[in-house]
Amino acid sequence: MNSLAEDQKLNVGPILETEYYERQTSSGAPIQYLGIFISVIMAVGSSFAAMNTMYASVARRAKEIGTLRVLGFSRGSILISFFLESLLLALIGGRAWMPAGIAFEWIDHRHWQLPDVQ
Repeated sequence: MNSLAEDQKLNVGPILETEYYERQTSSGAPIQYLGIFISVIMAVGSSFAAMNTMYASVARRAKEIGTLRVLGFSRGSILISFFLESLLLALIGGRAWMPAGIAFEWIDHRHWQLPDVQ
């Protein structure tokens, strides 16, 4: 039998395992760069979407902000009150949906549990 290095039809040669994985990793570099590029574009786009949402929220409450300013509240106190309001709503929403999230995780864990292999 001929060895692999002597066989002209196969065109193979021995390499170290670390070198093999290094070559495999370097071949995926363009995909990694493309993923980073797309994620940067998506991050910029989502930032603009968030700013647009916040602007619409403030514009919708312009009368309320004006009323508070006329009553003598400073800009800082109005900002703090809006921040605390949003924080309170986020905490209430998170706390309200926490049991649902735990239930969904429990159902998913039981549904997709793989059998033990002996």
